Amino acid sequence: MEYRFTPYKKRNVSFLNVMKHGDWKMKVYGINLEDTPRDKILYYLGEQLPTPACTEVRYGLGFLIIHRGVEANWFLLNWWSNEDIVRQKLYASSVDNFNAIKPVEDQNVLACVHELDIYSFESEAWKRHVLRDENPDFEGYLKDILD
Repeated sequence: MEYRFTPYKKRNVSFLNVMKHGDWKMKVYGINLEDTPRDKILYYLGEQLPTPACTEVRYGLGFLIIHRGVEANWFLLNWWSNEDIVRQKLYASSVDNFNAIKPVEDQNVLACVHELDIYSFESEAWKRHVLRDENPDFEGYLKDILD
């Protein structure tokens, strides 16, 4: 079997803002998202977060990746729980209808290499600010962004 791959080309990753939805605070990153309207999407995804935001094992903090991909638009909704666990809900829309977002049924999908760069950064930021000692610095985590 012969495989052919498209040569890797870095995509434009940008920090967009900190989304606040109820008691949730989510860092929002975009990949190839230049000039894409997002307000409706952010509200919809905020509604998908578990409630309450803050419990003994959930901190109301996480990150969202919105990726205009080649085969689909991807929306990776991630939040921290149980000290060092990332939980995820994955959504997608077709490339020709950005706002027609729906849950991804294939639970085997995690992320592509472009999204994994953000996961790596967020993991290190969580360790730096939250898991560093007995006193987590949640505000420091929110300010530590990949840019």
